Amino acid sequence: MVSCRLVENILELKNTSELGRREVKDAVCRPGTPWFNSARPTKIQLTSFKPVARAWAEFFVKSIEPIANSSEYQIDNALA
Repeated sequence: MVSCRLVENILELKNTSELGRREVKDAVCRPGTPWFNSARPTKIQLTSFKPVARAWAEFFVKSIEPIANSSEYQIDNALA
């Protein structure tokens, strides 16, 4: 089976600790961004993204992998 690096990273992220998810959040969001309303921290509000990360996130979910709620992003969408 052929797999792309993004799929591998997303699968790895699903099983990672909060520290690993926080690293992704800190890379794409402004400092001090809280997790969005979740018992297991996996969601981030789009308004908290840094400008370039936000542009890429919007492109990704509008063109490559659509999501139902475009105001909050799962951490695996942010990884993309």
